Amino acid sequence: MLRSISHTFRGLTIGFFVVLLGVAGVAAGRHMGKDVPAAVALEEPAFLYDDDLQADAVGQKIQDEAGIAAYYKAPNALNLEFVRPLFNSIELESADYILGSISVPSYAEHFDTHVYIRRDGWIMAYYLSSAPASKMIETKAGSLNNSKLTIVMNNIAVTGGAPFGAVTYYNFNHPNATHMLLVGESDYEEFQITIPSVYSYYEISWASKTHEIRIDGQDLTNIPHGYGLIPITSFLPDITHTIHTGYDWNNGIEYGALVIVYRMP
Repeated sequence: MLRSISHTFRGLTIGFFVVLLGVAGVAAGRHMGKDVPAAVALEEPAFLYDDDLQADAVGQKIQDEAGIAAYYKAPNALNLEFVRPLFNSIELESADYILGSISVPSYAEHFDTHVYIRRDGWIMAYYLSSAPASKMIETKAGSLNNSKLTIVMNNIAVTGGAPFGAVTYYNFNHPNATHMLLVGESDYEEFQITIPSVYSYYEISWASKTHEIRIDGQDLTNIPHGYGLIPITSFLPDITHTIHTGYDWNNGIEYGALVIVYRMP
């Protein structure tokens, strides 16, 4: 159960508990406080500009199809022969890399992640550009400590013979975005959020374990797969919005989260 607190981050007022994903420089799962940033920085992967990648079909494929992504550079080389059996399907492959899809444990096939791994230690997991960023939320865990993407990446690193560490996120759909705010609630209570008009917003999406969430009194129920977009025009800045998560009557568990992709001035 997450307790509610209040915090203001550069004009962004939020009245709920925030747990950060495992990003570089921030310990995953820390309670939000004055020394902890309220959002995940989005940074373009440096390897996208490698000459070999740009000259190979895999580079263009990633640029064309990727949406929300997480990536990590292991400190040592990966054994691709060990990792290869993790893939359900392989789309492109060479002696130095594999691009294909890998299952997320305990999730249906449509949550399989696309994964690009390189022998030199790079690992990137992503969802297609047609999916909102909230598809990555690990709703069954009831926290934001991990995402579906990082769960898969951790398995890859360990299987490939490398340690796993803090990841970096990037949204190929919104290359001008600088940050991504992740907020969640598992107390079957309402929380409120006010987003400031000084920022530019590219995407607001939601995910719910129970496939339902209520926003400003409007129920979003029976949504396939339990995630979706929220029209930015219906989530206006400088107005307090009320979010209510659903309840799993069978398991006594409730969890819902918002993902807000934006650009700071």
